[in-house]
Amino acid sequence: MKRIYSSGRFLSTSFLFKSIFTLAICLFVTGCQSKDWKADTYKATGTVKINGEPPIDLVVTFHPIDHVIDVRGSLPFAVVGQDGGYTVSMYGSNDGIPEGKYAITLRWPQSWAPGALDRLSEKYSSKENSVSTVEIVRGDNEIPAIELKSVKVLGKNTPAKNSTDERY
Repeated sequence: MKRIYSSGRFLSTSFLFKSIFTLAICLFVTGCQSKDWKADTYKATGTVKINGEPPIDLVVTFHPIDHVIDVRGSLPFAVVGQDGGYTVSMYGSNDGIPEGKYAITLRWPQSWAPGALDRLSEKYSSKENSVSTVEIVRGDNEIPAIELKSVKVLGKNTPAKNSTDERY
């Protein structure tokens, strides 16, 4: 075992390696717990109607256009209520969305189970097939209403199965 002389005592290279490794892990863990990675958010609300009806439990997702929101790649989203309205969430419930331009996509799950079918047949679920774009600014934002007509919908307009939302 190789030894390194430091400040009047000998240290083994394995002890030195373990100490540096432990210090690196500690710095990494404390660095990852920092709240600095979160972007500032601003209140944003809107409404959705499909074939004249509010699509209960439809998921509205906001995809950044030409900007990155945060280091984790977070995507703002909202779940449509019984009245067709929604408030955007980012890091917590209804906490808003960072400023910037976004493509808006829609996905209407038949249930909350992983891999559940989309009642809109994935027609509006990709950034390339977004239903609209919006620019979010500092302050409160009212997103223009989204109204889709003559859309083929799979199943009935009922809350997604296994919904844990207090509305139901």
